[in-house]
Amino acid sequence: MKNAILAVVETTETGLHPVSLEVIAFAEILAGFTGYPVTACVIGDAVDGILDQLETRTGGDILGISIPGLTGYDSESYIAALFDLLAAQDFSYICIPHSARGADFAPVLAAKLGATCVSGVEKSENGEGGITFTRRVLNGKRVARVIAEKMPAVVTVQPGIFKWENRTPSTGKRRIKKFSYVSEKIEPLGLKPARSDAGSLQTADIVVAAGNGIGNAENLDMIKQLADRFPRSAVAGSRPVCDRQWLPYGCQVGVTGAVVRPRLYIACGISGASQHIAGLRESGCIVAINRDPHAAFFNFADLCIVEDLTTFIPLLLERMNDSG
Repeated sequence: MKNAILAVVETTETGLHPVSLEVIAFAEILAGFTGYPVTACVIGDAVDGILDQLETRTGGDILGISIPGLTGYDSESYIAALFDLLAAQDFSYICIPHSARGADFAPVLAAKLGATCVSGVEKSENGEGGITFTRRVLNGKRVARVIAEKMPAVVTVQPGIFKWENRTPSTGKRRIKKFSYVSEKIEPLGLKPARSDAGSLQTADIVVAAGNGIGNAENLDMIKQLADRFPRSAVAGSRPVCDRQWLPYGCQVGVTGAVVRPRLYIACGISGASQHIAGLRESGCIVAINRDPHAAFFNFADLCIVEDLTTFIPLLLERMNDSG
């Protein structure tokens, strides 16, 4: 397939992951710039069910790479299967979700292909110099615009940005490619459920989130006190907070955690890295409290409070107590 675009979709235990449709939406933007056709690709053991979902919702060309025995994610198998496919067919752009899974295998695939790798893309534009990809760098504080001068290009797409609208089913081609591969270094041991789930985060109207800037685990008490002032609230955390075991991983918001859509999201001491922002973009109102006036979170927040949270939150709690 000469000059085409491949959109690699992601699956869950229950079916197609929502970020997959966002990746296809991004691929279609590139198709509008280049005129290249888009093929959505799913990798797994039994791929027919996911292909049915793609066929119904996208109406475009779809490809299933069936690997017997692959019931979950295995980076070795993904890379081997995609390398085999891309060696036989000429795709100019390979679009992959910027999820924990995509961030794991995309750079290795690009290196193996000798391709350009552009990660965490939030925007694409077509100009005189070619297609420009926008991504955040320096922990989200700066914006970089990148042109892939060497093709093919492996592009990981930041979740929560590119919106998808269901298409009318069309006459797109449906193919299944059999691929046999046994990982040499990875042995699946199954999934271990988290000690707590993100159910309360998914249904909360107000989420109060703690980041690295809270300083220590003892300061979580005031975060919980603030959350308790609101009905239907929940406490969340960034990845560093959960990695330190100050909060369970079920409370983590971001690419490797939960995606939340509360009416109010209060970020306390969170820098605003793109991985965390991806989990809360669709919140109704975002408030950021950070003593760093250049914190990346201030680029996204509706209300920015430049103050040490250990000073601001106790004053806020006192005022809320006074007002009843």
